[in-house]
Amino acid sequence: FGSGGVWQLGARRGRGAKRHRARGRGATPRAGTARDCTNMGGLFAKSKPAGAAQPAARTTAQLSVKDKAILDLKVARDRLDKARRKHEMEKDVYVQKARELLKANKKDQAKLALRLKKMRDTQLEKISGQLFNLEQMVNDVEWAGHQREIVEGMKAGNQALKELQLDVEEVEMVMEETQEALDRQREIDE
Repeated sequence: FGSGGVWQLGARRGRGAKRHRARGRGATPRAGTARDCTNMGGLFAKSKPAGAAQPAARTTAQLSVKDKAILDLKVARDRLDKARRKHEMEKDVYVQKARELLKANKKDQAKLALRLKKMRDTQLEKISGQLFNLEQMVNDVEWAGHQREIVEGMKAGNQALKELQLDVEEVEMVMEETQEALDRQREIDE
């Protein structure tokens, strides 16, 4: 950790800085060395020989635009819900703190705690509005997908009806042939 509680890579200060870098313990490996890492997963892994077999690439199923949008919206909704829960807990802490400060006759600090609680209340209202908008958007995207499926089904049904429809002339010709066959049958019966 460096100054201010922030972790600083390779920010060693003092007499030992050169000695540690000289031994290869710096924060970042040099390109082209055996310690060269191309991703975070290889940070502590041993380097493999050049001829070693590489693992097969992962195959991922392609998401449709609708599925990707719904997934993104639900992830955002989950983050907002987490923030909402955090703000509610903080609000309760501020209320408890204000009560304790009032018992200790520290009215100014209690007022500050109540102002912070009020700030959390306004943030909670904003978050609730955003959550509502996200839920509505998820429902709208899902409904649009259902409508698209319905329209596609209707198109297929119309095409099937068109293919099944008979020509009027063919129907009249079949009806005439049927009537002639019935007339011949009556003549034979008489």
